[in-house]
Amino acid sequence: MSGGCGLKAARSCSPHSTRPASQPLRDNAVRCLADGGQFLRRFDATSVTDGTIVVIDLELNPDMMRRWLRDQGIVNQSKVRVIPMRGKARSLNFALPNVRTKWAKFLVDLGASAVLLDCMRPILDALGLSEDKDAGKFLTGFDARGGHHRRHGHPPYGPLG
Repeated sequence: MSGGCGLKAARSCSPHSTRPASQPLRDNAVRCLADGGQFLRRFDATSVTDGTIVVIDLELNPDMMRRWLRDQGIVNQSKVRVIPMRGKARSLNFALPNVRTKWAKFLVDLGASAVLLDCMRPILDALGLSEDKDAGKFLTGFDARGGHHRRHGHPPYGPLG
């Protein structure tokens, strides 16, 4: 990390990430990151106080994704940026340095403090990687995306709503 901006990545895997149950899990995490409260009605969560929560979704169409997130009752919707990537999984090959650099700059320009990627399977399939043998290669590239000075920009998809 450089320039005093720490972009944090946390790996979280749902064993049923390709089932519809993963969206409520993701949306609950987004609500907790935006507003605080109870994650899964069990764990106290602290909201992101500086920066935005970026959701990169590879499965839902943009309208459905925004509707599902809206159903979570997120108060601080302006903290959330939705990046619909359905049909564009191949463009997320974070093993390639130029892709990591492009996405790192994009995330910094959004002021990302938290990034949720839902889900890996379309990316692994598009890149011809095996979920049980090659997922680590993808995650290593994703974790290596880096950080730079944070600039406040306007994301292309705006807040939910």
